[in-house]
Amino acid sequence: MRRLLIWICALCVAPACKAPPENPSSGFEKFPRCGTDSPKVGGSCSIREATSPELAGHDVGVADIFERDLPDLDGGTARRLSAAVVTFDPKTKTELRHTAIVGSVLAIGGENYRVTAIDRGKDAPGWLVLRRLP
Repeated sequence: MRRLLIWICALCVAPACKAPPENPSSGFEKFPRCGTDSPKVGGSCSIREATSPELAGHDVGVADIFERDLPDLDGGTARRLSAAVVTFDPKTKTELRHTAIVGSVLAIGGENYRVTAIDRGKDAPGWLVLRRLP
């Protein structure tokens, strides 16, 4: 009787004890990560939330990716996925905070970058992609 009970328990518990799913590709891996070397003009790089790689001699951090009510071109407001992008210049100790959406242009250390993608992440931190402009 005891063995039967153990088998019944094992059969009931086993389906709930599946291995965790593999982390599905979020698209973040498609782009090189931003780092010490700035991308060439036209090149792109990605920054994951809660990291602060160096880009154009500045520390760049991404945080708070979520939908915000932001002004639109018609003078109203629209709900858009956005991210807080913070740049820190270690030479001047200057910190700037930007609220960025896809299409925003950010000036970082004398170089201009366009935000081409923002993802809030599901099972991992979110990320954004910057493309260096001429």
